[in-house]
This record gives sequence, C-alpha cells and structure tokens, in this order.
Amino acid sequence: MIKATSIRMGAAAVAATILATAAMAQEIAPDSAPVAPVAPAPVQAAPDSGPPPADAPAAQSPSEMPVDEGTVNDLSPGAATGGSAPSPAAPTPPAAAPAPEPATPSNEAAAPSDAAGELASKVAAFDPYVEDVQVVGPWTEGDKAGVWRTVMVREADDPEAYRFFVQSVTDDGGKLVVRDTTEITELADIEGGIVGYRADEDGEDTSDGLTLFFDIVPSDGEISETYELHFFGAGKPYQFGPASN
Repeated sequence: MIKATSIRMGAAAVAATILATAAMAQEIAPDSAPVAPVAPAPVQAAPDSGPPPADAPAAQSPSEMPVDEGTVNDLSPGAATGGSAPSPAAPTPPAAAPAPEPATPSNEAAAPSDAAGELASKVAAFDPYVEDVQVVGPWTEGDKAGVWRTVMVREADDPEAYRFFVQSVTDDGGKLVVRDTTEITELADIEGGIVGYRADEDGEDTSDGLTLFFDIVPSDGEISETYELHFFGAGKPYQFGPASN
C-alpha cells in the first residue's frame, strides 16, 4: 500500500513538471508566429444522373418560344423607357376643293368691252399729224354752254409749218359733239416754230370768248416772241398779233 502511494505521488510530480515546462515555452514563443493554414475541404463531384429519359421534351430556342401578347405590349417603346406612348400620326388634310368655273360674261358685261374697243378704234384712226390737243376754257352762249378746244396740226408736206384751230365742244343729249371749228390763219403765215401756248387765267371773266398767248421762236432767231389771240366765237372777228405787254 505504501508502494502504491509512492507511485501516485511520483506521477503527480512528473505531471506538474510537464505543465510548468509547457507554460514557460508558451511565454517564450513570439506573438507573430504564423498560423498553419487550414486545408480546404475536398469537393465531392455530383453523381452522374445518366442520360435524360426518351420522353423528356427537347429544349426550345428563344425564337421558338411562344410569345404572350400582353408581354409584347409591355415591351413597346413607351413601356421599355418608362415614358408615354408615341402620339398618333397627324391626320391627312382633306383634298382641296376644285376651283369654281369662271362665270360666263353676260351681254351687259360685254357692252363696256365693245365701247372700249370702239374708242380704241377711234384713237387708232387719229391723224398722226395732230401734234397737240387741249381744252383751254369754258364758253357760254344764252342757255348753251361748253368748252373751247384747240388743235395744232403739222403740215404733211412742210414739217416746219403748223396750222391752228379753235373748236367749241358741247353736250348734245348726253353725247359730246363739236359744234364749230375756226382756223387762225395768221399762225400759218408766221415764219417760226410754236414752242408753246397757254390760256389767260389772270384776266377778267371771258366765258363768252377766249384769250391765248403763244410763244413763237422766229426762224432767224433764238429768243421766243409772245403773240396773243382774242377769240369770241365762230363767225365773229378775232384779234391776233404781238402781245401788247
């Protein structure tokens, strides 16, 4: 019994010595000692399931897969971008109405055209040797009235010779007519050119007669000379000569 007790005491002393030595070794070891890496766990391969059964459906490609109409609508540009759907196209404007046909002119509308054509014919027939026509003032005689008209014509066989006429024009039932024509023969005898003439607008009322002033350049001169005419009507004597003032 004493021997067994001695053995247990010796074993306890050895264990204490080992524990003390281990504690000292841990204190002496550096803190930065590397830690041994942990080996990864081995990956186990999946068991082979074998070939697919003969009645399994074949995989479909994207082009063969059925498309849901609702899904197509959801994939419109507006749904994909989160914005509103594009606005509908503008309606086609209606075709323009055909232009109205021109109205056919009536006989009343054709009348002015006929009158214009008649007037144009008269102008076309106007004597080309007539170089001047003027209305130079009014005249009255009793209950009648009208205007004085003057006409200056160049001689066809003598370009430097002119003839001068005074006419009285009146209204006869809504139509103008030439009542009489008088030639001032003295002007045809003057050697020179008539460069202009004008009515006397500053004198007294001469509605029963006519006073004209002529500017005439002599054939042998360069300065115009003034002549005057006092006319009182057809068949009545007139006065013509160099101006008095």
